[in-house]
This record gives sequence, structure tokens and C-alpha cells, in this order.
Amino acid sequence: ILGSAQIKKINFNKYSFNENIKTKLNDKTFIGFQIFKIIENKKKFFFYFDTGRDKNKLYQEFKKKIPAPSIYFCNKDIYTMNIYLLSKNYFLIHTKIKGPSKKFNIIAKYFRTI
Repeated sequence: ILGSAQIKKINFNKYSFNENIKTKLNDKTFIGFQIFKIIENKKKFFFYFDTGRDKNKLYQEFKKKIPAPSIYFCNKDIYTMNIYLLSKNYFLIHTKIKGPSKKFNIIAKYFRTI
């Protein structure tokens, strides 16, 4: 997958996360995007969908001090996600997607470029 993400601070504890991707799988090219709203408090941060019919629906929830996966159920698919904050300018998101016709393992690396 090749793409970019823009994280924009909305206020002191709210961010917009806009991601655009392009990937090739089995000789087919896929283009996609996702927009999340991220809200944080002292102990956790939350990813909410920010588009479509699921707008404002909680997608993932993470504790800041204890690295642990977050799970989201989408029909018959299960999305298990981990975030690794490696530095102020670099983080990873590891997502496993399992379902009746899906079995994906995605590691996305995010670097600050500006």
C-alpha cells in the first residue's frame, strides 16, 4: 500500500486523520480513503469514523500507557488494531482483518514530513 495521511489538530484534544491509499492486489489496483476523528483524554485516545453512514461511530479505543489491541466488529469481519508510538515523528499501525472471505495483515508506517 502506498499513500499519505494528514493529521490536523482541531482543538486541544481533537484531531482529524485523513488517509488516502493506493494498492495493488492480485493484479488489481485499489484506491481508497478514510477519515477519522481522533479524541484524546488523559488515559485514552479514540478513533471515530468521520464519513458515511458510520460517521461518529467509535472505531478503535487505545490506552496511552498500556499497549494493547483494540477490536472492531464489522458484520462478519474482525478488525484488530495496535498502535505503536515510536517517537514524536513516527508511529506504526498494525491491523489484522479476518472474516469469511478476508485475511489481511497490514502494517502502516507513518512519518512526519513537514
